Amino acid sequence: MIGLVLSLLAALAAPAAERTRVVQLGPGVDGPAEPLPLYFDQRLTLVMPGPVRLAVPGSPDVVTAHVKDQLVVLSLVDSEFVRVRRPTTNLTVLTVDGTPFTCRLSVAASAAEASLDLVRVLPDPDKVQRAGPEAVALVEAWLGEGPKALPEAVRPAFAPLAAQVDARARRQVAGWVARDGAERLADTRRTKRAFVYLTSHGLVRVGPFLAARLSVTNHTQPPFTIGAVRLRAGGADVTDAVVEVPDRVVAPDGEPRGVGVLLPAAALADGAALEAEVCEADVAGRCVAIEVR
Repeated sequence: MIGLVLSLLAALAAPAAERTRVVQLGPGVDGPAEPLPLYFDQRLTLVMPGPVRLAVPGSPDVVTAHVKDQLVVLSLVDSEFVRVRRPTTNLTVLTVDGTPFTCRLSVAASAAEASLDLVRVLPDPDKVQRAGPEAVALVEAWLGEGPKALPEAVRPAFAPLAAQVDARARRQVAGWVARDGAERLADTRRTKRAFVYLTSHGLVRVGPFLAARLSVTNHTQPPFTIGAVRLRAGGADVTDAVVEVPDRVVAPDGEPRGVGVLLPAAALADGAALEAEVCEADVAGRCVAIEVR
């Protein structure tokens, strides 16, 4: 009893910041690199940036996970195996909107070494949410009709901004496509050159425009930095396309980086095929090409 009282007093005396950790998600960061310590009769709570769909421990014989809205509560299984071997296991958490969180969990040697009570997971500040149907409808209306899509009473005030809004809307659509925010409408095609893969995810019709999503994957050193993205239709360069590349550095990790393209549908009139070529920045001749359908 005296030991329990002393441990409780020690926990209360510890500053709150020492028992809480903040994890900021971002490119290449799904969770902390070092294992999170757990001890018997302790509960470790993860606060995710959105409602949790599932939480899967690597070994249910070591850790149990209970999900409630944005919370995941973790505890150790009290068994002779866990106490003697003190294994390390992993945890995978997936939120409803698809945000992943992964970490490792270790068995602390004592309650004093289990210095965490709560881990607060912050969202990636650069993450762009998938466009909802209302936003898509508005952009499609603007791209298809321009100022005519606006109520007549506000058209005069809006007219001076028409060119800027049109360009901004096109970049926004290309950005959504680059981040896989558009539904794939054609078969995926893939090609490679020197272990750099280029994948086409098909064309999507947006009013009088066509949107295409490409992804670049690198399976060899060094990193591949995306430079020029060239488009040709029927043997002619497409000069009025909008290209968005959210992340130009393709690390040799096998993870795809998206490229979004928006071009006038008239460019593919008469059945002309669209050819896309992605070239590495500052390196002559290292390009990967593909036909987009």
